[in-house]
Amino acid sequence: MKDLIFSGAIIEDGGRIYLKDISVEQLIEIKKRIITEPEEIMTCRPVDIITLEESFKKYTESRNSSVSFDSGIFEIGTNDLTGKISCIDFNPRNGAAEIGYYVIPEFRNKRYATEAIELMLKLLFNVKM
Repeated sequence: MKDLIFSGAIIEDGGRIYLKDISVEQLIEIKKRIITEPEEIMTCRPVDIITLEESFKKYTESRNSSVSFDSGIFEIGTNDLTGKISCIDFNPRNGAAEIGYYVIPEFRNKRYATEAIELMLKLLFNVKM
């Protein structure tokens, strides 16, 4: 699955968004937005506070992981980066993965995260929605 995302493929299904590879630089731009958010809407568990330089290193290293990856959420028509969706601890053998997402504030309340999750589930597990 990760190879498909990183091959430059665009994953879409007739909705309003598509998933595709996200650059480390784009991840850093999203990270800059995330650190301005109140912690309670960012995550359900504690977040390690790391610098942007540490984030750059982490994102670069994660591109070599076989069990996790990040994908950009892009708006069809404008190609605007609207957020990211991440798959962590992907295990196709037992059908498990942890999925997290972040939508840039001006793109919220448009159901883009819902569409991104549906696309990710289809990609990972061939789930029919």
